[in-house]
Amino acid sequence: MFESLFLAAVLGPGGPAPVPLPAAPVPQPVEETRPRVYPLKDTSAQIAAPAVAADLRAAGLTARLSFDLPSNSVVVQGSAAVHARVAEFLPRYEDDSRVELRIFRLRHVSADAAARVAGDRLTAAGAAVQLVPQVRMNALLMSGSPAELVRAIGVVTAIDQEPTPATVPVAPAPREVPVLTAAYHLRSAAATDVGDAVLRDLTRSGREVGVRVAAAENKLVVTGSPATHARVAELVGAIDRLVPQVVVQTLIAEVPVAFLADCG
Repeated sequence: MFESLFLAAVLGPGGPAPVPLPAAPVPQPVEETRPRVYPLKDTSAQIAAPAVAADLRAAGLTARLSFDLPSNSVVVQGSAAVHARVAEFLPRYEDDSRVELRIFRLRHVSADAAARVAGDRLTAAGAAVQLVPQVRMNALLMSGSPAELVRAIGVVTAIDQEPTPATVPVAPAPREVPVLTAAYHLRSAAATDVGDAVLRDLTRSGREVGVRVAAAENKLVVTGSPATHARVAELVGAIDRLVPQVVVQTLIAEVPVAFLADCG
């Protein structure tokens, strides 16, 4: 009896007081906004829409997406955080997906060699850039996104460096060639004909020579190097030859008309 009174005094007449349970969190409604249209310039909306959806899933966001082909737009319905994410993602996606063309003119390396070496390096680095050699212009036609083209230009610039010049021996200073003037007297050939023949031969061989014809004296006045004079002397000797001559002796006598008849 005393134990019952003691428990009643401690716990109270109604027994132990109930322990309050924690209340369940009230779900917060997601802010729904009207659909927004995101027009694209350089990328197909049909290709960009799945990329936007994948980016939103990676960020833990949920939205409704569709695309409109006539206007090339992505239509998004979701919260303000969704639209902020899409507005940030699409310009970056378009910039990475835009394909541009650049022509890089080479100075020291051939187009074929540069395309082969640069292509191997860019492929190893994971850069999606196409290089087409232009042999006639010695240039590379590059196609790819702006960011990839920056990488490609850096690689090609490093390849197209001016080669280190080899040590070239110093050539000796040219010796001064003396210039001589001499006259060639002709005995049988005309000076005009010989002068034309000499001038044609020396001009054809690339020699610098000055030839003057003195017709009254039937001679040539030649100005040039010792080698030139040696050639002129050889030509004059071959052309100005004496004409073969014959000595004829005759005897003229005056005789009467009947002399021939008497001689039979």
